[in-house]
Amino acid sequence: MTSTEKTYEGSCHCKSVKLSVTLPAPIEEQKVINCNCSLCVDRALLIFFAAGDKVTIEGEEHLNPYSFNKKVIHYHFCKNCGSILFGHDKDKTQYGINARCISGVDLDKLQLVKHDGASS
Repeated sequence: MTSTEKTYEGSCHCKSVKLSVTLPAPIEEQKVINCNCSLCVDRALLIFFAAGDKVTIEGEEHLNPYSFNKKVIHYHFCKNCGSILFGHDKDKTQYGINARCISGVDLDKLQLVKHDGASS
């Protein structure tokens, strides 16, 4: 880990699934996607991206996969509480992580970028 990298911890609501993600800079310096697709709106997702080798998941046995539309992103939600923690591409090289599941993040300080997923 370099001196500018920071590791964040998060979990689903019931704590059955935990994740750790290391970012090259603080989360407040990351672009966070505020998408208007039906899934992101219904689940109030705010997504930031991380390299697959920087993400660690514990409790994967508690996850169910879900894909829709073009089935390019594989979302995962907790079987127990229904929280969506992340999605990833087919090869798990990039993860989209729900900022709302990360402990201690001040959502008001995030750099939100609107994305028109509803038109895709």
